[in-house]
Amino acid sequence: MPYQLKSKSVLHVPGGRFFKKDEVYKDVPKTHMSYFVESEKGGPQERTPYTHSELEKLSASDQKKIIEELGGDAESVKNAEQRIALILELQDGE
Repeated sequence: MPYQLKSKSVLHVPGGRFFKKDEVYKDVPKTHMSYFVESEKGGPQERTPYTHSELEKLSASDQKKIIEELGGDAESVKNAEQRIALILELQDGE
């Protein structure tokens, strides 16, 4: 079920994760559900998983953005190969 942040503009939870008011999330920590309401937007759009070759063509900042969108820690990886491996791992875990 998709959820949206109900009152704050941004919520930071332990583990370095940020939630923004205007975005829709399907994986909300149960300990923070009181900050969220069910979304009427229908949830995030499903995307075809990224391939290794697609990810290689992206800039480092684009790769980091994808990692954050998938709920990972972009600062935990040091180079492009590690970023790509993390993205592939995170999207397989969804």
